[in-house]
Amino acid sequence: MLYKKLFQRNQNSHDYGVNSQYFDTVLKQYRIGRIKPIQLNFKKYGDSFTHPLFTKIENRLSYPEWSHFQQLGNVRENALMAVRRGDFDIAERLFAEARIPLELKSLSSEGKLLHETFLEQAEAYLDYCKGNFERVYTRIFDAIAIDIVLEEEYDYDIMVIHRIQLLHNLMRTEASCGCFERAIEIASTLLGYLQGTLKVLPFSDSCVRERLRCQPKEVLADTFSGITSEIALILAINEAQTANHLLAIAVQHLPLSIADNFLHQPSYQWFLLKQALVNQDIRSFLQKTACFLGSGRADSPLLWYATVVDLFALSKKFDFPSTKLIVQEVKQDAPKWELCSKRLLAIID
Repeated sequence: MLYKKLFQRNQNSHDYGVNSQYFDTVLKQYRIGRIKPIQLNFKKYGDSFTHPLFTKIENRLSYPEWSHFQQLGNVRENALMAVRRGDFDIAERLFAEARIPLELKSLSSEGKLLHETFLEQAEAYLDYCKGNFERVYTRIFDAIAIDIVLEEEYDYDIMVIHRIQLLHNLMRTEASCGCFERAIEIASTLLGYLQGTLKVLPFSDSCVRERLRCQPKEVLADTFSGITSEIALILAINEAQTANHLLAIAVQHLPLSIADNFLHQPSYQWFLLKQALVNQDIRSFLQKTACFLGSGRADSPLLWYATVVDLFALSKKFDFPSTKLIVQEVKQDAPKWELCSKRLLAIID
């Protein structure tokens, strides 16, 4: 029995065309990359999208209205924190409080639209957590309609990014319902639109190509990375055959053969190594993974963690000293991973 077991493992190594040196290299690069810090760039008002948006709002609204808008933002944030804790009753009370200014018309038309689109987005998260997915759709499309008005009538070109974020949330909703193919289709069109291979934003009749082009590259790259990370999570929890099918959908609008023009390089590298894995080109996967992991988490920690999870699962199929160390060290490191999805941690557990 022992001989048969060893033979099967050695046969795997032969079939995949790899030896222990490939895993030795990956382990070395993993150790280098895991100690490098996450490099997310937050400014006064938050991330690369929120900061320029809120700076613009601050400059456009009167000081009293800006102060009121900030107070309402705090109420929204407290409501979201209650949702994350599972205190839905408190969240509903806070959201109701945040809606009062809309009914009293205590905001300007511009301020009302800005507050309402963020409120719809926040309340959609409560509906999502409660499993009311139909209401999630309604709120997201209401927010998209508001964003179009802000873009076309109030010069908020940056709200095209908010629309993409809303559709990103719609993707999450589809995935939560188990509709993985539909979720990946949405993600694929969003990535294609960001990359420039698709001219029209999905679920929208508004032509906003020029508005997208005027956005800072950092904002576009961060948005691209966030959607790719969501794809990585979906693929990680699916079986190999399904993951292969879903990945094919995800990349259908992406020019993976043109590296220089790719919007977000870590995402590009992740797509290539994931393709190698689902195609069972293990040698190529390990080579690409070594480079990817050695670079550290940088601005895409979820892509890095998803790659480690794939390496972890692969290492369990081989009987090399380095594969045993990979499994052991990843198990030890995973509980300390910052900003990691529970879905990925569950795979390791």
